[in-house]
Amino acid sequence: MSRGRWTAFLSNLSIIDFIMRNFLIVLSLCFFSFIAAGAQENLAIAQIFNSGYAKRQDVEEIILKGKSLKYANLSLFRSVKVTGNSAIASKMEKLVAIDARKASDKEMRAKGGQLVFAFLAFKKEGGEYAYIFFRQSHQKAKGVAAVVYMEGKMTPNEVKRKFLTR
Repeated sequence: MSRGRWTAFLSNLSIIDFIMRNFLIVLSLCFFSFIAAGAQENLAIAQIFNSGYAKRQDVEEIILKGKSLKYANLSLFRSVKVTGNSAIASKMEKLVAIDARKASDKEMRAKGGQLVFAFLAFKKEGGEYAYIFFRQSHQKAKGVAAVVYMEGKMTPNEVKRKFLTR
């Protein structure tokens, strides 16, 4: 190969290398998003996280996983908070109530027939647990509610001590 062809060949390799690296990064992000999306797949609240609500102006979504949660002995943290939309808040309440039937440990509070707080725990395989926290304004017209889903090795008592005591 002449020097010009060799340079062109190496140049093409670096372009291919660049494309492959970016492809692997995108593929990895898709894979981890799929893992996070499927984490609560057996629960009714999966509809909240997989519904596209996060794209709305009145909804905030947070997803944390990996090293940022290691200190808390958690592997996944997802939350969706809605402000000013009583229809979505009501749907969240109904889905949490459905999941409450399957919970191995739960604490729930209602005010005026409306669920305003729930803590649900679910035993998973490998010594892990899944948790749902739900909080809603008792003033239904405000449409303020939040659902938090967590997974990790923390026991229900540890979670209660860490997150439910004041």
